[in-house]
Amino acid sequence: MNYYNQALPSLSMGEALKLATSRLTQFSGRSRRSEYWWTVLAVMAVCIVLSFLLFLSFFIGEGAFLITSILVYSISLFLSLAMLPLTFRRLHDAGHSALWLLPLPFFYVAYVIAGVIESHSVMGFQDGVIWLYFGFYGLVYLAYSIVLLVFTCQDSQPYTNQYGESPKYPQRQANYKQKY
Repeated sequence: MNYYNQALPSLSMGEALKLATSRLTQFSGRSRRSEYWWTVLAVMAVCIVLSFLLFLSFFIGEGAFLITSILVYSISLFLSLAMLPLTFRRLHDAGHSALWLLPLPFFYVAYVIAGVIESHSVMGFQDGVIWLYFGFYGLVYLAYSIVLLVFTCQDSQPYTNQYGESPKYPQRQANYKQKY
């Protein structure tokens, strides 16, 4: 029997979100592509709604805008932090180390530092130097983002890897163990 031609179990959006939220603090193990991308879609939908609410609060008044800003940024920060364990597990499922996420905080810090230098002209840099820095930073961050995108789009490794058993191919795993 050819196990590669059999139908694979699929996750609906509800199942994927339930699974992702049940393992909100679990950095070990593996997560399937469907679990990851359905959750990313839900988080993006929430962020779009929050952005729209922030936009609307701008026209209501300064106090409403300030309160909405704090609320929106707090929820966005929580959602970003909640996506970290899922991204760890997704990278594990594709056979990659979660150390690929290590440069991420450095990109944010570099961006903030460059913004402070630009806005306050602390160092007396000319505009060309700052824009050169932003351009280089942007290219490096773009390349890094593309690598992470490719890694998270890769299919699950069909057999047990160093991070655990495959959540997508449990039948193949069992048959492989019986065969060998």
